[in-house]
Amino acid sequence: MMIPEKPGCKILPFHLAENLLEGYIEEIKRDLPYLESEAVLQEKLLEKVIPDLKPTDKVRCLILLSNGLDLPFSMHILQAATRRSKSRLAIGGAVGDLCWSSLKDTSMLALMRELFYFSYQTVPVAENSYMSTSGFVIAGDNVQAASVLLQRKVRSEKRVMEELRKLKDSGICEDNSFAFMFACCGRGENHYRGKAGVEAGAFIKMFPRTPLIGIYGNGELGVSHIPDFKQKEDNSNISDNQQDQKSESRKRGAEYLAPGQFLHSFTTIFVMVSLGKV
Repeated sequence: MMIPEKPGCKILPFHLAENLLEGYIEEIKRDLPYLESEAVLQEKLLEKVIPDLKPTDKVRCLILLSNGLDLPFSMHILQAATRRSKSRLAIGGAVGDLCWSSLKDTSMLALMRELFYFSYQTVPVAENSYMSTSGFVIAGDNVQAASVLLQRKVRSEKRVMEELRKLKDSGICEDNSFAFMFACCGRGENHYRGKAGVEAGAFIKMFPRTPLIGIYGNGELGVSHIPDFKQKEDNSNISDNQQDQKSESRKRGAEYLAPGQFLHSFTTIFVMVSLGKV
């Protein structure tokens, strides 16, 4: 998926292999021998992994792809981004078998080696570069982002439309927009009584001008985050801090997301991003 970067928007990819984590932590502890808390560690990891992300950048969206449910990378990056954005963050992603990033070697030989490690994981490997998390953050003053989580009890097109209506009613700008869909591999036509393409079809009906790309996974990463973009337009002179104070839901859990809040099964997560009007 090719996403154009407009002025004032940053799209910053990252890739983290399991064999890198200990080295990063050792470097951080060497620079900060009296590490205050895990929150500080996670913030420093975010800085190392995405060095082009500045403290002043307003992080609006986080997309993660991981090939392990228990990978600490996903948790560290997710928690740090949530704290930095004061929970004003759309999050979506999936857990799958093979996590690949354009930041790595993209040659066919490298890809085949990765597939070999996946197929024969009992083979001793000097560096465990297979277990990894890839993704990117989208930041910018004019970027709008929202995410909607379809719980497992959503089993009809009517219910899907009701949930997506929340996204529509938020007032998110549909100009220069694109969207991601991360669905559990258990949510296919069998989940909808033999009807295929229910969720993607419902999104296209609701947002016909917004390109949608998605994958099935073995688990889903994400939260429901639906800001009131209409209110923001009506109160454009109100700072983000003032808007945070007005929203009790943003206060709760702003410091930490429990695994049950962002790690799901038998769900689907839609993330919609707009880079603003031309």
